[in-house]
Amino acid sequence: MSSKHLIMLTIKSKCASVDKFYIFILLCFLFAVLFIFSCDLIMGLLCECPETLYAVNDQTQPKAKNYGLKVLDRNLDFDMNANDVIVFLHIQKTGGTGFGKHLVKYLEHPCVCSKAIKRCNCNRPGTREGVKNIWLFSRYSTGWRCGLHADWTELNNCVPERMDKLEGMQKERRLVFLKLINE
Repeated sequence: MSSKHLIMLTIKSKCASVDKFYIFILLCFLFAVLFIFSCDLIMGLLCECPETLYAVNDQTQPKAKNYGLKVLDRNLDFDMNANDVIVFLHIQKTGGTGFGKHLVKYLEHPCVCSKAIKRCNCNRPGTREGVKNIWLFSRYSTGWRCGLHADWTELNNCVPERMDKLEGMQKERRLVFLKLINE
């Protein structure tokens, strides 16, 4: 062996612990990458149709959930002239404030709003003056009658009683819960 080879062997033997450390770090990194990809693969196999669960609109937008026609195309008839009441379930930080304002101002039969108070009168069409026949139970029509940001359970238990008090009579109503979820 020449002296050149002996020096290289000596250097390698002195740095063996450093080499082992770098090899250990590299193996940990490769293991982490393989673990992440295998989890994605396993989750893809567990889903019924992974290609229909997520749809990408374009390269700049994040993935959007695609619920499919079975979920979105449901017939829900709301009869404003019957005893149906929309109960708006407001969830914080989902755009519900703007949507709630839209409900009272810009529908086919908008509520009568006053700038002096923050509530609007949402009587059904054709209701006589002085009679309450409310079609919308929300923050802007009735106020926080069931508590601030009441959840579905609280609203489901509270709305019939509060509606009876607001309208001054007991009657059977069909409650249609409406919520806005921002993903």
